[in-house]
Order: sequence, then structure tokens, then C-alpha cells
Amino acid sequence: MRPALCGEALRLGRILAGLAPKEPEVHGLIALMEIQASRLRARVGPTGEPILLLDQDRGRWDHVLVRRGLAALERAEGLGSGLGPYALQAAIAACHARARTPTETDWVRIAASMTRSPNWPRRLSSS
Repeated sequence: MRPALCGEALRLGRILAGLAPKEPEVHGLIALMEIQASRLRARVGPTGEPILLLDQDRGRWDHVLVRRGLAALERAEGLGSGLGPYALQAAIAACHARARTPTETDWVRIAASMTRSPNWPRRLSSS
């Protein structure tokens, strides 16, 4: 993990969102980046080994970044015209971010997010 690079990507994404405030996929991208960056401290163990999402200590997540990501996702959804691949991935990440524990993950909502687009696998892999 490269936290400084992630921070710079977030800074640039926020600038882009300011420059294109009516573009839903820009907000979807920043939502995805904020939510994923929120887990940086919990993604790697003490000896550098990766920690899977379901095994992470959610108390180590940055809840300010989670809130920012959820707000950006709301903006993307509020702009209408359907969700693009970044916003769809952010919607799935948001389900994990909203859950206080892995067992509270809203898998029904995740499945619904994945079926919002009839060509989900192709759209996801092209992002």
C-alpha cells in the first residue's frame, strides 16, 4: 500500500469532482476511492501481510473517509442517468462500509447493485 499516492489520488479526485459537479461517474469514482482508502490502516498486518476485507478490524477504518465516500455516492445517485462502473463498485463498497461487522453486510443489496446493469461483468472489467 502506498498511502501518500492514495492521498494524492483522493486530492485529484476531489478537484475533478469540483470541476465536473454534474457528472455522476466522477462522484462515483471519488466515492469508490474514499471508501477504499478508508480501509488503508486495516488492510495490512504488522508484518506486511494482506488482511482480507472480512477479517479486517473495522475499528481501524477511517470513518471520516467512509462518510465522505457515502456522501459522494449519494451525489452520484442523485444525479440520475443510472450508475456507471465506478458508482456501481462504490455502491458495493458502501455496503461493506455501512456494516459494523462482516455478518451485518447487506448481501442482498450487494446482489441488487450487481444486477443494476445488465452487462455488469463487462462494465466492471472495463473500468
